[in-house]
Amino acid sequence: MKSIGGTSGTGMGAKTWGSVSPAVASNGWQHVAVCFCRTNGWNATPRVWVNGSEVEMAVVVNQTDGTLTALTNSACVVQFGNRFNTAAAGTEWFAGLISDVRFMFRELGGGEAKRLALGPPNHAPVIENTGEMFFQTFNVKKMPVSVTDDGLPSGAALTYGWSALGDNASGVTFADSSALDTSVHFPGNGVYRLRLEASDGESASEEVFDATVHVRGFLIQIR
Repeated sequence: MKSIGGTSGTGMGAKTWGSVSPAVASNGWQHVAVCFCRTNGWNATPRVWVNGSEVEMAVVVNQTDGTLTALTNSACVVQFGNRFNTAAAGTEWFAGLISDVRFMFRELGGGEAKRLALGPPNHAPVIENTGEMFFQTFNVKKMPVSVTDDGLPSGAALTYGWSALGDNASGVTFADSSALDTSVHFPGNGVYRLRLEASDGESASEEVFDATVHVRGFLIQIR
């Protein structure tokens, strides 16, 4: 891993830094954050975080060819993915992919670097009742509930789990207890307590619903 910059003999651009520990792994996406604070002097070592963890840096090359431009004013050119000097410009490209490059004109702290690496917080799925839990049949094709999620972690599929609670739970059957939209069979009239769980693989939530079943003109409530 190398830094970018500067001037002949002294300053940030006169040096190439390498990570000492831990090494930056190959063949996979890595989040790298670099902070170089000019107020610490142009010879200061930049702070670097890989996937939110700070790595130890050391100077591995002192460049004295005089071909680099100091990062001292708004006219400076900063390049990513290519070694920036006259001899090798355009010939020594980074052999990989670079995505989502951001500049921040302030010093970056360790806590912020970790938050950037982790991305936005993952919230648990939200379960909501979308209709009346009153049924005039023992066979309900679909429970009036919905589940929404924030899409994190990326690419994860939601999983579900239905179950019945209470003394009269044993007679309740689900066609597929792991499906959100499943049919439910109730053994008779009464009030049944049903629980729905939803998970995105990292965060989970659950809600309990009271379903009233009233068939043949009479109502029995069991609590």
